[in-house]
Amino acid sequence: MSTTNRTFAKVLMRAFFCPTGTRWLVLRLMALLRLQSVQAEDYSFATLAGAVSGAGFADGLGSAARFGNLRGITLDTAGNVYVADGGYDGQNQCIRKITTNGLVSTIYGQPGSGISFTYLGVLVFDVSGNLLVTDVPGTWKITPSGVSSLFVASTFAASGTVGMAVDSYSGLIYQSSPFQCVLKIYPNGTTNVFAGSASAGPGSVDGTGLAARF
Repeated sequence: MSTTNRTFAKVLMRAFFCPTGTRWLVLRLMALLRLQSVQAEDYSFATLAGAVSGAGFADGLGSAARFGNLRGITLDTAGNVYVADGGYDGQNQCIRKITTNGLVSTIYGQPGSGISFTYLGVLVFDVSGNLLVTDVPGTWKITPSGVSSLFVASTFAASGTVGMAVDSYSGLIYQSSPFQCVLKIYPNGTTNVFAGSASAGPGSVDGTGLAARF
């Protein structure tokens, strides 16, 4: 791996394997953003969309696209990439879709979409194909047809979230909280603390459920 690629690796935010075996990466370098893909077998880097020449907002193919502050990434079953573009200078705050050939489009959050975001975080697809997105008011659910609703109306369950995952067997959603705990979210939107404690403060203790500390 070249020196340049090692530098990019240090600022890796998230990585996922798509069905074809290609790992997609979101990289951030001094707020100038681009998406890169890494071939799993040889770790060679290639720019998928965006450029390090400057942050901004533009849909388009490959390097013609511009992003603001990327905060989350996920994939659909077809290998398309979805990112939460948190914006720059108070702008963007939208969900962007990048096809496998690098075509970027803004699908949610743009004027006329009927969805308005405040402070985007992470995102993931649930077992029913709904897109779950963390925001300051809570966690949004966007159906495959584009209908949005506030799935979990709680800043505790969304503000500062750095990770979210879905159990493909049970449909349960697990979300890391900035309050030193992991939340369990049920398909009906109810939540409870799965591990750790929001009131006990930070720590490093292995244990079961509320006895653990993060």
